[in-house]
Amino acid sequence: MSCCDNPQILWDADTCINVCTSCGDAVEHALVVPSEFEFSIGSQTVGLNSRQTSIKSKHGPAQHTLKGESSEHKAKRLTVEMHKFIGSLCTQMSSPNLDARVCLLFDQSMKNEVTKFRWGGQAKAVSGACLAIALRENNKPDRLKEIALILGQKYVYLQRTLATLLASLKIKLPLTTPSHHIPNLVSHLYQELKLRPEESILSIKLYSQLQNIPLQSVAELSCTFLETFALTSNSKFVQSSSTSCAVSAFVLCLEGELGKSLFDIKDIFKCFSQVCHLSADTLSRPYRAMRQEVLDWMKKLNWEEQYKKRSNGRADSSLRNVCARSLKDALREVDQKWRLEQRKKPGKYRLKFALDDGLDSGEESSDENHCPIGGSENLPFRSKNKKADTCLLDGASFLLNPF
Repeated sequence: MSCCDNPQILWDADTCINVCTSCGDAVEHALVVPSEFEFSIGSQTVGLNSRQTSIKSKHGPAQHTLKGESSEHKAKRLTVEMHKFIGSLCTQMSSPNLDARVCLLFDQSMKNEVTKFRWGGQAKAVSGACLAIALRENNKPDRLKEIALILGQKYVYLQRTLATLLASLKIKLPLTTPSHHIPNLVSHLYQELKLRPEESILSIKLYSQLQNIPLQSVAELSCTFLETFALTSNSKFVQSSSTSCAVSAFVLCLEGELGKSLFDIKDIFKCFSQVCHLSADTLSRPYRAMRQEVLDWMKKLNWEEQYKKRSNGRADSSLRNVCARSLKDALREVDQKWRLEQRKKPGKYRLKFALDDGLDSGEESSDENHCPIGGSENLPFRSKNKKADTCLLDGASFLLNPF
């Protein structure tokens, strides 16, 4: 590089370059001016003013995201966090070997275009529903009540989230729990009560009693009783014969809804034997064990003497009547007591769950009035501020300032 016509080069030790003493310019053959060159990569030309991809940090020094790819990186980061959360949840439910299957179901659910679940509280509910699916696939009870307690979600919301996942992922689960037989029993009994009394297999007294019982309330009471019975009882009827357990629980809840024992109870077991294809004796075997379980609840609560008395003050020694009168109250009290005991256990605690980025916290999604039933149009939504009509605003402003 020529600096002037009469260069006198001197080595400068401070800058480590040759300097011309005549004009003062640097003289170095390896010196390159960047503005005079352009570098071509393929068909693109990259010059001095070309924009370079910058890396910026949104969430701290260890969580860098590329510009233009923040949403993808965010989803990947939150997926990793949720996989760790699912591992902790499976460990709490004593099923650590199911974490891989639960993570796979969770990833499929969050990527589904039909459900469109959001990160945050909804993702937490989806993880619990996926764990219930994995338990059912391994021929185990779904244990939704325990999962809801650990996650801090409402049981009804978790049930509807599970139904949404089953519909969107098109998964058919095996009928491993007795509560799945309850809708068939309700439908069969409803069709039986539509017949005339002389055409029905039921006796006239039993037929007249069942006419006054709301079957939908009995179905809900039966499902609640079966879940509590499976949690508190040491009986093996739930695992051995789910059909007979469902029929016995349904008959017991019929008496609980009526408030007294049924007449000719063998007839109703014969009625259900037609749809279950089992004998009436087989269907009635768990009935006595369930009735004894309710009486044991009464003894623990010291309520037995209270429900033995009639309205006129006389003692009633019928255990079936005592069980029928106390079933609803005892079931409610035992369920609350079980929840308190689960919270006090050191090995069972509510998992802490917190995601940043201002995501959905799940408080609104836990509401029973805003639960997904199926499809993206039924997902929980945030209430919008009500906007006044434009005509009303114009009229109000005119009245306030007419001129």
